[in-house]
Amino acid sequence: MPTFIDGDNVLTQSLAIIEYLEETHPEPPLLPGTPLDHAFVRSVALQIACEIHPVDNLRVLKYLKHTLEAHAEGWRRSKRRLVPALAGVGFRVA
Repeated sequence: MPTFIDGDNVLTQSLAIIEYLEETHPEPPLLPGTPLDHAFVRSVALQIACEIHPVDNLRVLKYLKHTLEAHAEGWRRSKRRLVPALAGVGFRVA
């Protein structure tokens, strides 16, 4: 689990850490230019955190692979292609 410690304060969620750093250390920016761009990147990051990532755990992948005969490695490969394409060039939240 990602953990960020700032003095006596501890943050443990990736998006909370990134937003904290963006607000307290705006250079270099972690979010792209406009508020609309910020919202888009946050929506992609939340889709990954809340929709895609929970399916990428061992229990769910075993169920998909054995019960539904899904190809778990194909799912992982498609996810790895999706994230860089949505994030664009440079280091960003997604």
